[in-house]
Parts: sequence; C-alpha cells; structure tokens
Amino acid sequence: MNSALITMILQAVSTLLQQTGLTTKAIQNGIALLSGLVPVLVKEYRDVLPYVQNIITVLKSSDKITDAQMADLEAMEAKLDADWDAAVDAYTKNHPKDGTENG
Repeated sequence: MNSALITMILQAVSTLLQQTGLTTKAIQNGIALLSGLVPVLVKEYRDVLPYVQNIITVLKSSDKITDAQMADLEAMEAKLDADWDAAVDAYTKNHPKDGTENG
C-alpha cells in the first residue's frame, strides 16, 4: 500500500471521528486500528504519522473516553514518539552529513 492511499484513509478516519459522536466502543475500535497500523507506519511510512497523531488527539478529546482508553492512547503516543526518535537516530547514523558511512 502506498503512502498516498494510507494518507487518504487516515484523513477519512480522522474526519469521521471528528464529525461523529464518539462512544467508548468507537474509541476502543480506534485504538485497535492504530495499534495494528502504528508499527507498520513507523517502519515504512513516516510521512503519514502526523495523521495518526491527529487521530490519537481526536480520540483523546472525547468526553466518553475511559481512563483505561486514555492510558492506552498515552502509551501509544509515547511509543510512537520513541519509535520515531529511534528511526531518526538510525537514519542520521547511516546518513551522516560529512558523507562517511558512520560519521
């Protein structure tokens, strides 16, 4: 799946979540969706991660969210940030500015 298609799907999901009344079940389904997507996206499609972060923000903003769901989303956000930082570090290590392989 290419990143343009994934971006369109994530934009649609985000829009739907923002326009519909979120229920506890909808929030749980959003968490399940993101739990499956985030590892793949971090590895393959870094340019769509802002859309994932937007969905997390939408889910967290619901007044229907449970404490457990909020904890799941906060943990997911922390992992996403850590995975992103690790990916940037790995890229930087393998693509140094001075043109050598390992800096």
